[in-house]
Amino acid sequence: MSFFSKFKRRTQRPKDSSSSTFSAESSSEHTPSLISSPATSFLPVPPHLDTPTCKVYVKYDVATPPPRPIGNNWTRFVCISDTYGEIFDVPSGDVLLHAGDLTSSGRLMEFKKTADWLCSLDHPLKILIAGNHDSSLHRAFYDKHYDRFVNSEAEKEDHDILMSILNGPRARQAGIVYLESSSHSFKVRDTGRIWRVFGFPWVLDDWGTNHAFGYLPGPIAETYVSTIPPTDILLTHGPPNGIMDETTRNGLSGLHVGCLTLLEHMKRIRPFLHIFGQVYEGHGAEVRMHDPEGIIETLEINATSIPTGGLQNFDHSSTEMPPGPLPPIIIDIYDVEE
Repeated sequence: MSFFSKFKRRTQRPKDSSSSTFSAESSSEHTPSLISSPATSFLPVPPHLDTPTCKVYVKYDVATPPPRPIGNNWTRFVCISDTYGEIFDVPSGDVLLHAGDLTSSGRLMEFKKTADWLCSLDHPLKILIAGNHDSSLHRAFYDKHYDRFVNSEAEKEDHDILMSILNGPRARQAGIVYLESSSHSFKVRDTGRIWRVFGFPWVLDDWGTNHAFGYLPGPIAETYVSTIPPTDILLTHGPPNGIMDETTRNGLSGLHVGCLTLLEHMKRIRPFLHIFGQVYEGHGAEVRMHDPEGIIETLEINATSIPTGGLQNFDHSSTEMPPGPLPPIIIDIYDVEE
């Protein structure tokens, strides 16, 4: 039996609702945004999901995070995104997954601040990608458009210096792995499985704003998205279309801004975990089924943190958010070698 089917069969809602393993604390369980083919469906994850093989925590008090499961065969993933150079409390875990927007404008001091913060966290492995706000990491874009971010060529950021911050000796010693359309394999413990993760910072630029790591919809999107290989864990900055991507910014209530090409590609590669950010309003988790029997599924995580809270004004938009960072999403997985 595959790892995927074990997870799926233990996360289906039982027919007897009195024995449901979905333990919502209140009626705050959200209704997922659904754009699906007949072979694709979704289950929303309430404030927390508790099954024999996977536990997901979306809403909790970060000062007193949920305890780890009993036993030595559990791996804790902690998921964040859109941190914009800010510092905030993050629960301990085995693997930290950051889905991009490490900074607000791609400046050197922001990267230094973020790197210092990440190095201080106790997660043995920290896997990162960039986002559209990390403009100076997209070398071709930044070389052409740096004057949008600095006042003169003399103030232009040095790409090699930035990369040394993210993958130099200090970063490696702290367990930081920066991925840019690249893969990394890891094993948390000797008895655990080998996990494959792919990092994809590219994000749909449906507005034509020409931002870093952007691609246009249609054939150009297919050129980029088709490079994502089959993998266990997928880190993208932007969401698939219809999955926790509904925005209320600029009065566009109900608009799904995720990538349709990514949605279709996900049906083919079927990762176990998919972590993304970008759409602040979509913070949460959903289980996505890829076949009519629901045997193969993906746990979709919108891990946006937006630590400054309040009224945001990024990408010429604004949206009212709660004060302070949204909780990092915690995933505990029973992790044994197949």
